[in-house]
Amino acid sequence: MQDIFGFLSASHWLAILRIAVGLWWIKSVLHKPLRKFIDGGMTDNPRPILYNAKYEAVILDKIDTTSKEIVTIAGKCCESGDILIRNLKLPIASLGDLLVVFSTGAYHHSMASNYNGLTKPAVVLVLAG
Repeated sequence: MQDIFGFLSASHWLAILRIAVGLWWIKSVLHKPLRKFIDGGMTDNPRPILYNAKYEAVILDKIDTTSKEIVTIAGKCCESGDILIRNLKLPIASLGDLLVVFSTGAYHHSMASNYNGLTKPAVVLVLAG
């Protein structure tokens, strides 16, 4: 398909032209060690735990802000492997900030699972919209 298309799911991620960008809200903070917990995790993106996929990310409203902390981005499953990104340099992230994770890949949604009773994200397709 040559037209620009995309989809937005219940887990807050968007794909355009086969390039996926993950969007997750910062929902909780642990200070020692410094971790930011998102409203997603290994159930909607198992790539980091399965084969050590690496990502870069920014805080949507703080893209032009200088990075001031090094954090680990963790998911909501409370499993030792539910880590999306380690040692990420970010501006000070607050509860409710939107984390934008680049290049989450075409398999991000297709590999999602219902682990821990969490549902797979829904998908809405948009054509030339």
